[in-house]
Amino acid sequence: PWLDKAKILPGQDWELVIEKAVDDSDVVIVCLSNQAVTKEGFVQREIRYAYDIALEKPEETIFLIPVRLDDCIVARKMRTRHWVDYFGAEKQAAYTDLLEALKVRHEQKVLEQEWQQEREKQKKQEAEDLSRQLEAERTEREKARREADEFTRQLNTERAAREKAE
Repeated sequence: PWLDKAKILPGQDWELVIEKAVDDSDVVIVCLSNQAVTKEGFVQREIRYAYDIALEKPEETIFLIPVRLDDCIVARKMRTRHWVDYFGAEKQAAYTDLLEALKVRHEQKVLEQEWQQEREKQKKQEAEDLSRQLEAERTEREKARREADEFTRQLNTERAAREKAE
């Protein structure tokens, strides 16, 4: 887990550090409470930033998970995401649902990494194939050049022999 109070060092640009942390995250759990949703300031920008990053993810990607810690109003933009109520009688079910969502996200990341590794293998194979093709073409050009040089030498030899004979 990444928590700003634990991860930001004195002197660091906290806004940049937080944005980088969101960019690098596999999942963002936004904890909502009456205090958080009514508070003005950077917390609102952090939530919007996480939401905007979530919009860049492929459909069905679990990235942004809203968790209500009390009976608060969920911001309009966040209402497009299913949230869990981590309070009252629903707390245990919410915990189970949250774990399930994290497991699904983990599977999504594993599949994404496998796809990227496969794509990298394909790119590497394509580069190797292209390199072999270019090497074969270079070899063919060198062979053609040697043959042309040999042909030129033969012509020069024949011309010299004719001139000598004349």
